[in-house]
Amino acid sequence: MAIFVLTTGIIAIYSLVPRIISLNSFNINKFISSQLAIEGMEIIKNMRDGNWLEYRVSTSTPWNEGRINDLEIEEGDYEVSYDMAGWEDPSLDYCGLAESCSYDDLKFLGKNSEGFYGYNYVSGNESRFKRKITVEKPEADILEITTKVYWSEDKFFSVKERIYNWR
Repeated sequence: MAIFVLTTGIIAIYSLVPRIISLNSFNINKFISSQLAIEGMEIIKNMRDGNWLEYRVSTSTPWNEGRINDLEIEEGDYEVSYDMAGWEDPSLDYCGLAESCSYDDLKFLGKNSEGFYGYNYVSGNESRFKRKITVEKPEADILEITTKVYWSEDKFFSVKERIYNWR
């Protein structure tokens, strides 16, 4: 009887190990994706704040400038990252060729040797994460930003926030 109880206990413990490993992997991916989603939101806010500083020099700079060629941010789906090497201003790029994109249209974020994520890192260091930023304009001086970071097609972390032109 004692051997039966002991064997049952050991089998139960060993059957839990794969589940614990799976949950640990899920939690790690969710944590990293949450930080990448917050980073995406902060990049958009930084663009707005930088535009306010540029406005002090050139009053032609709109508060919501963010695309290549100094265009205002339009509604749509974008990819964005900071290029740490050049410390250049980030710019929003439409993901894919359309204004709306699916999971398959998104590029994988790369990860450099220092642990920073971005699109401009050497290939071969791709992570499992993809980031999409969706911009909506509910009113003239409001941008509603949704940042989604995927680690698989059906698993993602999302952050939503409104940013305002309170200049």
